[in-house]
Amino acid sequence: MIEMLSVVLFIQKKSVKVDKILLSIYLRCRQFYKQLVKINCI
Repeated sequence: MIEMLSVVLFIQKKSVKVDKILLSIYLRCRQFYKQLVKINCI
C-alpha cells in the first residue's frame, strides 16, 4: 500500500516536470506566433 502511494507520488512529480517543460515550450511557441502575426500585419 505504501509502496503504491510512493510510486504515485513519484509519477506525479515526474509529470509536474513534464508539465513545466510543455508549458515553457507552449509559451515560446505563442511568443513566436505573436511575432509572426506582427510581421504579417506590417
